[in-house]
Amino acid sequence: MSLGAEHADAWVAAWLFSEPTLLGGDWVRADAEGDLAVRIPAGTPTGEHRLAVFATDGTPIGWSSVEVEESTGATPTDRLATTGSSTVWLLAVAAAVLAVGAGAVLAARRSRMRAEATPQG
Repeated sequence: MSLGAEHADAWVAAWLFSEPTLLGGDWVRADAEGDLAVRIPAGTPTGEHRLAVFATDGTPIGWSSVEVEESTGATPTDRLATTGSSTVWLLAVAAAVLAVGAGAVLAARRSRMRAEATPQG
């Protein structure tokens, strides 16, 4: 689960709800990118649950719906899938728009300066 860069290396508590279950046994630490990996305990009932993450002061950081399915016998992975959308593409588009806008302003300014410098008449 991605908590965001503002929670990089933060200690958090991850809880699974329907039946409240503290995941990780205690406080767990997000990695350097703000991602969190916890295991869903064996024996968790199948169906919809909520995964809630709390800061050390008890304030909620966020939650996500998860669906627990029957075990397929496959080996569990160490990380949950990243949910939500990435803002990287949005930042890239914003940077491109700013660059195009700055280029247009410079071109207009140069054009105006040329027109002012050209003798009339």
